Amino acid sequence: TPAVSHGSSKSQRLAPCHSTTKEKTGDFFKDNEQAINDFCIGTNEFWKSLVIQPVRDYVEIQPAGTAGSDILSKLTAPPEVPGIP
Repeated sequence: TPAVSHGSSKSQRLAPCHSTTKEKTGDFFKDNEQAINDFCIGTNEFWKSLVIQPVRDYVEIQPAGTAGSDILSKLTAPPEVPGIP
């Protein structure tokens, strides 16, 4: 049976077009860390712009303890830091 070469993968061939590091590690995600980060930030900003302002305001992270004590208040409360136990 022929030997299988593990020296080159598709991700390694794609890395040079987006890499910001001078030395390649062979890891697509590490070699393209900045490009991936920029893509994720851009994607989040795009989707955020499609949500109406009152909804964005409601789902902003709140300090812990801002939700009411009853179950309905806790279930419908915006996210808290740290989370509701």
